[in-house]
Amino acid sequence: MSARPTPQVVVVAKKNEQKKKSSCASFVKSRPHVKAQFPRDILNACERFQSEFELRATLDYAKSRRRRPEDEDEDEDDVSSTTKQLRLREVFPEEDVSDASIAFLERDIEAVVRDFRDAFVGVKESDDDDGSSWKKKKKKKVVVSLSLLRRTLCTKLHVDHVRMRAMTTYCGKKTEVLDEESLVHAIVAKAATVENAGPMAWALRPVADALKSNAKVFEKTLVKERGESCDILFLKGEMWESGKASVHRSPETTNGGWRLVLRVDEYDAVNEAEEHQMCVVDDEGRRGGAKSKN
Repeated sequence: MSARPTPQVVVVAKKNEQKKKSSCASFVKSRPHVKAQFPRDILNACERFQSEFELRATLDYAKSRRRRPEDEDEDEDDVSSTTKQLRLREVFPEEDVSDASIAFLERDIEAVVRDFRDAFVGVKESDDDDGSSWKKKKKKKVVVSLSLLRRTLCTKLHVDHVRMRAMTTYCGKKTEVLDEESLVHAIVAKAATVENAGPMAWALRPVADALKSNAKVFEKTLVKERGESCDILFLKGEMWESGKASVHRSPETTNGGWRLVLRVDEYDAVNEAEEHQMCVVDDEGRRGGAKSKN
């Protein structure tokens, strides 16, 4: 009988993983089980939409219970309030999407929120950080956004004005990330520094702007889709204290292509005018009810 690994080995492996995440501008949590079980009726409903939509809600991560999205046998009274806050039924009617599928998506959103919280707790922001900055700053609220996108947003390489963002693409092309080992990434990320920018960051900004505007020169070798469908992509932003930000962009959506994307941000990182809103946005940027084909 082979000996079981000692707890010390497990702890060392976990510390090495956290150290790797701390040094990376972006990292991925692979979730093939979610991809294999994601409800087909939700994807079919998205294909029939004539317009885009965005559902947004503020959630308290502390109220997210530890459930897996594949757990279906639950008492009705035990269902969380995520569905009510996001109003999923306003875009996914009962005749198109089953209650079980809505519950699956609800539980997965909660799972992504928990992983977003755990990423902050487990990843150091700086050499002086003990990995618990999320707890110290009492960050308990996040803003989640579920969007159906039929056009390309943020086509130019950029850095997000946040500490960290989580992205999950349930269907469609994934976020494209610039190779963080490249010189191009080093220049663009450094130029995006906001706090304590210094003369070097200011001097690099014209160079960074030129590189972003001429990405076709290097994009075939340095810009790649990151992760698989339903994986969680964590992107550090320009507010990350170590200054290690991810340079990325939205993938090009053409020929009727579409993406179903979940985004999770810190509550403080979202515009105050929108933080409590649930909005459904059509192709012309108007807010209103979503339309679907019969």
